[in-house]
Amino acid sequence: MKKGNFLIGALGISLCLIVACSKTKDDHPVDPPVNNNPVTNDPKDSTPGPTPPTFTDFSPVTAFIGDTITITGTNLGTNINALNIAFGSAGATVVSVSNTSAKVIVPDDIEQASSKIQLTVNSAAISSDKNFTLKAPVIESLSYTEGFPGQTIKITGKGFRNSYKFNQVTFGTYSIDKGAVTPGNTVLTMHAPGKAQAGNYAISVTVAGMTVTAIDSFTVITPSIQSISPDSGNGSAAVTITGNNLKDNNGGMTSVYFSDWKTGLNTKVAYVTSLSNNQIKAQLSNLPAGTYKISVMVLSGTVDYTQPFTCR
Repeated sequence: MKKGNFLIGALGISLCLIVACSKTKDDHPVDPPVNNNPVTNDPKDSTPGPTPPTFTDFSPVTAFIGDTITITGTNLGTNINALNIAFGSAGATVVSVSNTSAKVIVPDDIEQASSKIQLTVNSAAISSDKNFTLKAPVIESLSYTEGFPGQTIKITGKGFRNSYKFNQVTFGTYSIDKGAVTPGNTVLTMHAPGKAQAGNYAISVTVAGMTVTAIDSFTVITPSIQSISPDSGNGSAAVTITGNNLKDNNGGMTSVYFSDWKTGLNTKVAYVTSLSNNQIKAQLSNLPAGTYKISVMVLSGTVDYTQPFTCR
């Protein structure tokens, strides 16, 4: 019996101790957790941004449009699409880039002979300390120095614009429209103006205010008619035309037209059976009766005969 009382007493004491410990724990609040990443507005604790680029130098300092320039610096990156380079206000094409250098083409749209080069990386822009100088264009040769109005002429040289945005070429006092010139950095293709009269014309190219003129001028020649034989015939007659510059030695076409003498309408084309510089033989075909004006066109150069042809 005494042993049972002892066990009951021990259990009671244990229960009291558990309650006491639990009460002690509740009487003392738990410490808050430690924050190892406190929020702060101290700029010293901010994550640093990308290192800004530097622009050390570029070479060569003078070049033609279309030439390649090498730019040196630091933190230029390796992404061509992230690097923007401009000559003045004209954006340039980046060929390659490493962290310390980039290769770029002098742009066709450059507007000034002297300009700063500006590079932009990750919105950070910096300009060169010195100016880039554009070389004036150079004309080395003309494909032809004589021909009829409408003659195709190729101008070969350096530093031309490969762009349709600018008028570059003048032919004597004619300014050749930008849309009428096939552009290229080394070759420009144009046509002698269709309204140009016989004579000598200087050909010039102007880029960014700098003009160069070809050493050789271009001589425009036009056809002339001295006589026709016969001056009348039926609708299938053969007609001989005598004159000068009736054939294009550069391979252009010669055409013979018969049109109403008074109105210039109802034009008929004669078939050219033989051709030389001084003579054309033309065959008529079903030409209606009437009085006609004879015209000869070589490329875009045209001449009208002053006497009529009568078709019976």
